[in-house]
Amino acid sequence: MQGMKRKLLPWICDGLETEALIEGKPVVVPKHEETIEFYGLIEEAEAHLGSARALLREKGYDDIAERVELLQRAVLLSGGVFAGYIDYKNVLDLIEKAGEKLDEPPGWSITGCSVEEAEVSIAITKLRRAERLISKMSNNLMISKPTAEALSKILSGISYVAYVLRHEICRRGGHNNSVKRSLAELAIGYNKAKT
Repeated sequence: MQGMKRKLLPWICDGLETEALIEGKPVVVPKHEETIEFYGLIEEAEAHLGSARALLREKGYDDIAERVELLQRAVLLSGGVFAGYIDYKNVLDLIEKAGEKLDEPPGWSITGCSVEEAEVSIAITKLRRAERLISKMSNNLMISKPTAEALSKILSGISYVAYVLRHEICRRGGHNNSVKRSLAELAIGYNKAKT
């Protein structure tokens, strides 16, 4: 068998059920189940970060693109933590490296200063949804509390560094004027613009 190509097994994901790995245990679950949705959100978040990274490279923001790539790796590895074969501390190291020497954002802003910033924002939204699913699965005893806590730490860490990078992308693009110190200021600015 050595040297032979592995034959794809289409029946693994055929029909309304699929296989998943949860904390080291292979299980067959309905495709609409929370564990499958979690894996899907992770894939979507990684794809949006990949799109942002490509756009950042086109603009010459290579340093931000490198940080986004570290976040992409952390996102993918969070699936490995969920599956039970990656130590979550290794993922936290990537997140810390992605966030090294970044300045805290000065406040709140509306998404949309650029396409790449919007892509990062979409990834954050997907990660936050994945974090809520982890909480729900833990509450329903589908995953252990230690795994849920590790994943929550990872996902919130990735989301926060991505949030800071959003602000950096906008700052470099000359869009600092939309940043407000509070949500109330942001709302007031919106109300003034309407009148």
